[in-house]
Amino acid sequence: MTRRGLPIFLWLLGPLFELGGLFLLSVGMPDAIENVVLGPRVVQIIAGFSLVVAVVGAFFAWRGIAGAKRLITTLALSAAAGSTVALGIFFILSDGLAPFAVLMAQSALSIAMICRAALKSSSKEGRR
Repeated sequence: MTRRGLPIFLWLLGPLFELGGLFLLSVGMPDAIENVVLGPRVVQIIAGFSLVVAVVGAFFAWRGIAGAKRLITTLALSAAAGSTVALGIFFILSDGLAPFAVLMAQSALSIAMICRAALKSSSKEGRR
């Protein structure tokens, strides 16, 4: 792993475990989060979307991207961070699920930092 790749990997660990765990929880035990305003199915969709975008965005940020691919990647990462924040807000509004909001806030921050790394990356600095 390059010197550039380690911080990106460390920022990816939070969403990997938090969003991955939330996705598995919503699939395996949907009654545990049935009090969410949006419903368990929407939680699955948002958590899955944000998780996939974070992993793909971290890979592209590690490899180094430029041009239209950078624009698309950063827009998708920004949308994933925003939807994760919205999910955290819905957890706050739900009964007894406020601790999940802290996890979503940390995941959103991590996704935003991956977006920052993707903005700073270029195809010349990436892994060869």
